[in-house]
Amino acid sequence: MKGNRRATQNSAKGNRTLGWFLAGVLALWFVTVSSFAFAGFFERATEEFPAAVLIGFLGPIVLFLVAYWSSKSLRRFVLTMDLSVATAVQGGRFGGLAFLGFYAHGMLPGFFAWPAGLGDMAIGITAPWIAMRLERHPEFVASKTYIGWNVFGLLDFVVAIGTGILCSGIAMGTFGTTTTEIMSQVPLVFVPVFFVPLYSILHLVGLLRAWAA
Repeated sequence: MKGNRRATQNSAKGNRTLGWFLAGVLALWFVTVSSFAFAGFFERATEEFPAAVLIGFLGPIVLFLVAYWSSKSLRRFVLTMDLSVATAVQGGRFGGLAFLGFYAHGMLPGFFAWPAGLGDMAIGITAPWIAMRLERHPEFVASKTYIGWNVFGLLDFVVAIGTGILCSGIAMGTFGTTTTEIMSQVPLVFVPVFFVPLYSILHLVGLLRAWAA
């Protein structure tokens, strides 16, 4: 009994330590992205492929997956973290409504703004309900509803990134004259290179938990 209690305490202490470390990584990530963003690293010519933004989106996700499969400590942390809190954070995606506002003012193309905006809003408005279900019924993590919600959230980003690239100006005139160039400029560039990969990682955490369950 004492041995089990001591192991549990050590595990909890390890998770707290790793939690603080990951918080530091998150802060460092944001500072790094901010430095690149304000230095104009993500900006590009109108007809240039948005490679820097795409790297900013995919890089953190790939690093997370590599770290997850190579670190037992990170896997233990992911498989024991409070999923209801991680899910509630997705409520911030209701801010996708802003894309429709930018479209209404002629600053973003509708081919990008409508699917990206409505998809984000759908996830954001349902996140509190999903989080509440997880809090009250932990077994909900293995349900088709929860898995489907996370898959939809990831597919929304795939569509948003895909339409964003198509409307970036590389095929000028095909999708209208308005481009997504402002998405590579401060402050909107923080969406594809910080918030989108962060939310994507949270969705992956949900799917990994569902798989484990």
